[in-house]
Amino acid sequence: MPNKKLLELMYKYDYGEMCTIVCNGPSLLDTPIPVDIPSFGTNRIYLLNENVVVTYYTCVNPLVLNQFKEEIKFFIQSGGVKEFAFLPEWFIKENGLGEIDKIVPIQTGGVLPRFSTDIAVEKMWEGYTVTFVAMQIAWHMGFRKLRLIGCDHDYGEVKKPNLETTMTTVDEHHFSPDYFKGYRWNYPDLKRSELAYSLAKKFFAEITNMSGRTKLDVFDVLPYNYIQSDDLYRVSAIVSAYKAKDYLYGCLHDLANQTEKPEIIVVCKKNSREEKMAAKIMKDIEDIVIVSTENVPTVYQAWNLGIKVAKGKYLTNANTDDRHHEYAYEVMADLLDERPDIDLVYHDSFITWENESYNSFYSKYYNVELVHGRERGKPGIFSWHDYDRRTLSEGCFIGPHPMWRANLHQKYGMFHPTMQSAGDYEFWLRISKKNNMLHIPYPLGLYMAREDGIELNDPVTSLDESQHAIKLHGDYSNNVFNLRPYMGGEYLKVELGDNYTFVNTQDFIETFDTLRGDIIAKEE
Repeated sequence: MPNKKLLELMYKYDYGEMCTIVCNGPSLLDTPIPVDIPSFGTNRIYLLNENVVVTYYTCVNPLVLNQFKEEIKFFIQSGGVKEFAFLPEWFIKENGLGEIDKIVPIQTGGVLPRFSTDIAVEKMWEGYTVTFVAMQIAWHMGFRKLRLIGCDHDYGEVKKPNLETTMTTVDEHHFSPDYFKGYRWNYPDLKRSELAYSLAKKFFAEITNMSGRTKLDVFDVLPYNYIQSDDLYRVSAIVSAYKAKDYLYGCLHDLANQTEKPEIIVVCKKNSREEKMAAKIMKDIEDIVIVSTENVPTVYQAWNLGIKVAKGKYLTNANTDDRHHEYAYEVMADLLDERPDIDLVYHDSFITWENESYNSFYSKYYNVELVHGRERGKPGIFSWHDYDRRTLSEGCFIGPHPMWRANLHQKYGMFHPTMQSAGDYEFWLRISKKNNMLHIPYPLGLYMAREDGIELNDPVTSLDESQHAIKLHGDYSNNVFNLRPYMGGEYLKVELGDNYTFVNTQDFIETFDTLRGDIIAKEE
């Protein structure tokens, strides 16, 4: 008979939402449990500190359950578990725990490797690690993106996997030295647990290990260090530099001239001209970090590689052929500092068809009426919508130069790695369900339109990928579904309003304090 409680929890969360599975390795001491997304605690997580709280909890190992049953029961009933604790049915019956509303019975068993997708009616294979059990429960509840913390997978040399023994020394394999000291435990079976993790990887859109000292190589690793230190850059700019030799020099010097000096992460092919150029420029610009790849990834794979090493609390993509006003990063970072309710800022951009600097473009066209939107061969301007999630579901208007909080990737995952054109749009829609964005109505960037760019060269791919992003994350409350396509993949042509007054204003951002004040006043 199906488990009623588990049926009620099936797909509790929307597809695409993320949770954290809290493992028990020593690195957990250096990694805070996120409070803004659901978390799964396991085994003796309550030893971490007296105030530890997790959303969900599970434990299936009989040695742990029987030795620490009173501690586990107290942890569940004293508020350590906010929602539900998933415990074996046999344990609940033996200890009379069936009347506790927070406790949900589960069944585990079997020796054949499998990932259970219907745990309400079938037993779960334990996979030689409670983490695998937590993964199956998370999948049942609708989560498709996971973060692992404290998953160090490091037990030294294990000669007899699964052997039951008493630990007579200080426990060096868990976050507490007393975790199993003086108690019975099983040596881990690392090979079989790696098999289980490989199975889980096939069922989730994304699993990322954020454990600082992990030896597990099944999942991508995104260390916590970029949000832990107080001595980081405010901004990390990620440069995907493939087939970019004609633009890279200007791009790097454009970034180096920002009043808010960013960490510049150049992702390029190993031994390429771009790598050699970046290495040479590093002699003059010390803020450059080079990430080399053997092959040419998609632009979003390149961004993801940059994100993994970024140290800034704010991130931005810096396209090699685009340029910025010198105050652009400072204005955007200041706004994110002053508006904790905002997670992404984006601004209007001038449009050029030439490889030129921002100042060069501005000096030629500051008092010229520009084309609104992209028209082949003509200088123009992107004037984007003020942010509204419903309108964002009609088409992307975030523009080419946004800045967003780095910790969004901790909560929502990385950019879609296989998309060619709309991976950024997919991520903006993904975070828009619960996060706010802010439009800066000034052209702080210069976008270079190129005939060989994918939006102009392959508008069908752009449109198809955008439709897919809307199906996954769009707002259907206004019956919004179809994009409004325009020439070259430009999804929305937004007309300038009567109050847009950059014309004849050579120093339209002479003082960024005034600009910042105007935007904040507008929001209020």
